[in-house]
Amino acid sequence: MRDLIAPPAPREGDTVAVVAPAGPVSIARLAPGLRLLETHYKLLVSPDIARRDAFLAGSDARRTEEFNAALRNPEVRAIWAARGGYGCSRIVDDLDAPALQADPVPIVGFSDLTVLLCWAAKLGIQSIHGPVLTQLGELSKDDVQWVLNMLAGDTAGKRLPCSDVTSPKEGRLIGGNLSLLAHLCGTKWAPDWTGAIGILEDVGERPYALDRYVTQMLAQRDGKLLSDASAIILGDFDRCEEASDASQHAISILQARFHRAGMACARGLAVGHGKDNRAFPFGARAEVGPEGLRLIEPATTAS
Repeated sequence: MRDLIAPPAPREGDTVAVVAPAGPVSIARLAPGLRLLETHYKLLVSPDIARRDAFLAGSDARRTEEFNAALRNPEVRAIWAARGGYGCSRIVDDLDAPALQADPVPIVGFSDLTVLLCWAAKLGIQSIHGPVLTQLGELSKDDVQWVLNMLAGDTAGKRLPCSDVTSPKEGRLIGGNLSLLAHLCGTKWAPDWTGAIGILEDVGERPYALDRYVTQMLAQRDGKLLSDASAIILGDFDRCEEASDASQHAISILQARFHRAGMACARGLAVGHGKDNRAFPFGARAEVGPEGLRLIEPATTAS
């Protein structure tokens, strides 16, 4: 997997664009996250960010225009998603790739934003898999400070706890929402897993469905075979057990699935839709081993 560019870190007081490229936004849930973020940055928020079009935050045209406006604005030094949901895959082909490459800025988000993090990586730009703003206000102070430190380029050398890997594995961190990554199979935005450390999470999916997604990803071709990853780390799989048998939980089933494929597979990383969501630098080099996940490179370059 090729090296990616770490975009410049925004400074205190710089402009951060808040965008809604996926599902409709609840202002009540968004407000606490905005209050946290505006103590550090000047926020640029579209006046119609709460617009709803069925299960989307407005039309495809509105969401595309909002995101492209942020990419093209030289004052915007980071782009932070208001929420996930669904919709990024509908607009990704219409986003201004040359604008991001000409002036790289970090994109922050997770869940449906997995699509846009993969898009940025394909363009050679690192990003941050981290809480959306509707989640930020509900997280612990430690999780909030962690993602702010990551955005500032101050997490290289730090560790995140996880377990079940005995021999160290190194690679670039790629991953996100498992179902979204499976749906990217066969598209030009499917990630290149070669030598990567894959981090996976999901919410509300039954174990057999997640096993089916993994099976598809292990069969994906064109240089994107999931089994070419250096290691897999399982994050949070909230509400991903069988209602009739809680012992059939996705984490145990998926870990066994990867072990059968001959892959190192750790578990216990606090990433996902649960009460904790630790950000990780999407595309940056890291090492996973007995002492957890060590971040070798920063998400952004501090000036």
